[in-house]
Amino acid sequence: MDRDDGSPCAGCAGMTGRMPRRRASWTLAFALALAIPLAAPLRALGAAAPATPEPDPTPTSAPTLAPVPAPTTSTTTATTATTATTATTATTATTATTATTATTATTATTATTATTATTATTATAATAVRPRTAATPASRPAAAASPMRDRLSLNFQRVDIRALLQVFADFTDLNVVASDSVQGNLTLRLRDVPWEQALRIVLDAKGLASRREGNVLWVAPRAELAARDRQELEARQQLADLEPVGSQVFQLNYQRADDVRRLLLGSATSAPAASLGPYGGSLGHGGAAGISGGGSSGGFVGGSVGASAGRLLSRRGSLTADARTNQLFVSDLPERLQQIAAFLARIDVPVRQVIIEARIVEADDKFSRNLGVKLGFAAQYGRGRVADTWTDVLPGAAGEPGPLLSLPAGALHGADPGHLAVSLFNSAASRFVALELSALEADGKGKIVSSPRVVTTNNIKALIEQGTELPYQAATSSGATSVQFRKANLKLEVTPQITPEGQVLLDVDVSKDSVGVQTTQGFAIDTRHVQTQVLLENGGTAVIGGIYTRAERGDVAKVPLLGDIPVLGRLFGSRSVWRDRTELLVFLTPRILRDAVAPARGHSGAPFGGMQ
Repeated sequence: MDRDDGSPCAGCAGMTGRMPRRRASWTLAFALALAIPLAAPLRALGAAAPATPEPDPTPTSAPTLAPVPAPTTSTTTATTATTATTATTATTATTATTATTATTATTATTATTATTATTATTATAATAVRPRTAATPASRPAAAASPMRDRLSLNFQRVDIRALLQVFADFTDLNVVASDSVQGNLTLRLRDVPWEQALRIVLDAKGLASRREGNVLWVAPRAELAARDRQELEARQQLADLEPVGSQVFQLNYQRADDVRRLLLGSATSAPAASLGPYGGSLGHGGAAGISGGGSSGGFVGGSVGASAGRLLSRRGSLTADARTNQLFVSDLPERLQQIAAFLARIDVPVRQVIIEARIVEADDKFSRNLGVKLGFAAQYGRGRVADTWTDVLPGAAGEPGPLLSLPAGALHGADPGHLAVSLFNSAASRFVALELSALEADGKGKIVSSPRVVTTNNIKALIEQGTELPYQAATSSGATSVQFRKANLKLEVTPQITPEGQVLLDVDVSKDSVGVQTTQGFAIDTRHVQTQVLLENGGTAVIGGIYTRAERGDVAKVPLLGDIPVLGRLFGSRSVWRDRTELLVFLTPRILRDAVAPARGHSGAPFGGMQ
């Protein structure tokens, strides 16, 4: 209490001296109450914060890309740590004014812990936004045979295209060279895609292109790369114009020099069938087992070969053929001469030959049925097991041998018109068929119209034609009439192709014309035509039929003189009418000739003879 003069009393003076000390104690207690609860979470946060790893100086085989942390989580953590640090710093500043030395040390420790946590969290957030860490491989196992090792995932927002190319360089260990024109930003999100596809998507999005030379990848705009390629091509052409021209003579043994000259010049577009030897009558025909196939047939698809052969000669090249010596004189660049030599080595090879025996038969319509029954009977009860020697193209009932021939022209009589009129026999049954034809002619049930034989090379059409020319009148545009001729022939066209398995593929075209009724303008022509393709074994026989002809003939038997009496003469005679139905059958038997001239070998082993 104070006295009247304003001075405190003695007891109050002692209490006044203790008041600042109590105030300091309360302030210290309040600071400790705030610092102790915050110290434990901050220490835990500092321990949980990942320390920034020091870079390893040891090089690795492939760069390892850090995973992408969630941006939302990193931002929240950094904010929490910063708030805690701010609160601790404010408390420390207040305590340092009034607290003791021990309290200041404790607060400093707390502030250090909070600062460490804040620093670690901030480093993690910075790593999350580094562009190169956004590319993470979907699976990069150590095994090189894993199919997932070339896949990656990309997630970028407005990333620089050059930085994105650097990501591909790190992922693929390629050296990437980018042009100065490669600029701009790109936003993309790709997940688990092959890196080649991802690179193509990135380049297409920015109108870029790439060229790879070894382990160097050139990246530039398409127009710039096209101009660069054009310059290189022009430079090579200029060098080729300055390169000296060489000459070479090629001796051809199995091809005509003039035909090969047209083939090399690309002018053999519609040559006759025999002009190109075994390689087809024109560019676009020929055997399927050609140069690329390497089979023993000796043919090739002329269209593709002709297109490539037309580019064998350069602009400075020249070609001359000598028909007398069957040689080719070629002048061109050394590189083109080597290509021409390799090309001629593939086509100038020995050719296999085929002899084709044909029998054109007009027989009773029951002959083919009887022939099929005989073969079917031998199939079940014969000794020679002829059952395995023929194949019927018309499927019969289960457990029953079907008819030998399927005849489309007999569809009106119950046959199925959807099948070809072709039956196949192997070489064992061919001898049996020959005996049946001889017996047919001896019994008078048919006749062999023609038995032509022809030898042809592989993939060359053989033609046999026999007949007559009939005159007829034709009107011209001026109103006058002129006499022209029409052929009534028996024609057989066969093109054989030897397969690598030793079988023969036949393209058959048979036509038999006959003289029909006579009109005022001339004779009519009755035409019968069959065209098909069959695959036979060597020595097998194909039977083609299905063309029928109906004819009527009358027979009169009577007693002389008495049979001529009107009305009563019928009592002394008889009249009968015969209706004949004949069928045109074509038997074809191909046989491959095996001799020293045409060895059975592929193109790859055929030597190129006579190249000088």
